[in-house]
Amino acid sequence: MIKTSAIFLFLNYCLGKKVNMSMVVAKIDWRQLYTFASRQALLGFCFDGIERLTKEFSEELKQNPMGRDLLMTWMGAAQQIRRQNVKVNAVAGKLYSKFREDGLRCCILKGQGNALMYPNPYSRTPGDIDVWVNASREQITEYAKKHFMIGDDIRYHHLETTLDGVPMELHFFPGIMNNPIYNARLQKWFKRNADLQCSNVV
Repeated sequence: MIKTSAIFLFLNYCLGKKVNMSMVVAKIDWRQLYTFASRQALLGFCFDGIERLTKEFSEELKQNPMGRDLLMTWMGAAQQIRRQNVKVNAVAGKLYSKFREDGLRCCILKGQGNALMYPNPYSRTPGDIDVWVNASREQITEYAKKHFMIGDDIRYHHLETTLDGVPMELHFFPGIMNNPIYNARLQKWFKRNADLQCSNVV
């Protein structure tokens, strides 16, 4: 079984940190690392680290090479993640522009916004697009009914729909808290900062 310390060392390495990977590369079980990365939705991110290993620790990799089949599978998954990110980013840009053209202020939240903090934003496994639309629940719902297919499942803080096959959530507010007092404070804070936040894309 792969050691947790080796995984964390490798993840730090993938983040671009200077880490001596000699001992890790010499002993790591590549198939177990692949299984871990797959379960944690880190295949693309970890593949970036593997590409870096081939440049910086090539001698160690010769001692403990990854099998060709696994390498090709991992490479294919990483390319698929990159293609998905290209599509999701294009749809996010289209969605953002559509809202702005129609006079609604918004910003991209969470996933695609967080991807910008990765060393390679295209290596993050994408999900749906979360968009905070700075308008009332009624305005957002009416707009969504006119422009998208929506079901009856409109939740407290968002509604779900799709654009060009990409799932998205239109948020009435960026987040919520279960405690009513804290939630009221949080919603006031969002309202105070809405102009600043919606002046950014993400």
